[in-house]
Amino acid sequence: MTQPRSTVSRRRGPSSLDGELACPQLGGTTVDRVQRQNKLGQGIRPKGEATRQNLMQATLHLLTDQSPLALSVHGIAREAGTSPATFYVYFKSVREVILALVETLREPYLRDVLPTVQTTWQGVNEVRAFVLEYFTFWDRHRRLLAVRNLEADLGDEEFIRYRVDMSLPVVDALADRILDAPSHQAKARSKAWAEAVVCCAALEEMFSYPPEAYSAFKSPATPQDVVEAQISVICGLLGSER
Repeated sequence: MTQPRSTVSRRRGPSSLDGELACPQLGGTTVDRVQRQNKLGQGIRPKGEATRQNLMQATLHLLTDQSPLALSVHGIAREAGTSPATFYVYFKSVREVILALVETLREPYLRDVLPTVQTTWQGVNEVRAFVLEYFTFWDRHRRLLAVRNLEADLGDEEFIRYRVDMSLPVVDALADRILDAPSHQAKARSKAWAEAVVCCAALEEMFSYPPEAYSAFKSPATPQDVVEAQISVICGLLGSER
């Protein structure tokens, strides 16, 4: 199946990640994409790829409890047990290492979340499987996803492109499920697609809050209550009973 691609230009706008001191906050992820050349134009051998991945993992580790703006090339290099000079062999800036990390999210998202919305939905069980997988993905990668969305919201076109390219397949598949509903057979695809966008935006927004946020603000709701609410909203959109 060919995945739709974004038409957003690769030229980026201003970013809060520009410069050595600008970098975002991320969560854990597996880094397995091999870059064929480093910044010196040399092919990256296994030892070099291990160094590159070590720098990415060091960035992720720092971002678990630091502000994006607090990160620096020197800090990442120190965390990775190497030098700033070595960092610049593989990345030209902190922003670039963040983009490399964001890029790693697309594969697990499409592997884990997309299949749950590509099947025929018979009722609430399928909706629940989709929402729970969406929640699990966000819970696992919340810090990195939050930075991606922040930079996209601030107008960085590369972060926008990564966000759109990753989201579109799930939005398209959810629009198909909406159109599958017996009461929606005559609905225009444009309307179903818009509804799918709103659903996915709501999922992202609500699942972007960490569990501790609910207790910190003495919320009467729990993360599980929010999951159940999202399931109810989608079931209502589909005309399904819970």
